[in-house]
Amino acid sequence: MKTLLEFIQSALLSNGQQTLKWVMHELEDTEVEKLKQMIGLDLQGFKRKIDTNAVRHVFKKHGNEEAELKRGQIGIVQEDFLLIEVVVSKPDILVIGMSKLGNRVIFYEKTFPEFRFFYVEEIRTGRKEIMMQTFYKTKIRR
Repeated sequence: MKTLLEFIQSALLSNGQQTLKWVMHELEDTEVEKLKQMIGLDLQGFKRKIDTNAVRHVFKKHGNEEAELKRGQIGIVQEDFLLIEVVVSKPDILVIGMSKLGNRVIFYEKTFPEFRFFYVEEIRTGRKEIMMQTFYKTKIRR
């Protein structure tokens, strides 16, 4: 089995013809209960995942350091994917919204000493998945 960073590297090297998924973990009971209270859906048995399309999207939209600086953001690096578990397990802010396609999405925000991390994932009920959509980092203004 590949590590998460090996999965990220292979996603960036792939041609996009095949979508592969990385299972981060199955939702724990405490998270299932918290989300059930917020959105009224029972997410028992759902798995949090990342797919190769989302990895490529993150780097295409948020991986260019120079472009991100112009927006007050910080360019994404592969090691940032390792922060996702911390962000979803202990967010400072958690908001439920809707995607353009009408699917429920979860927005997370967590402040670290050097930056603020924003993470978005989509609930896919038919597949029992919570799939990463995107994430980015912003500078902390002092």
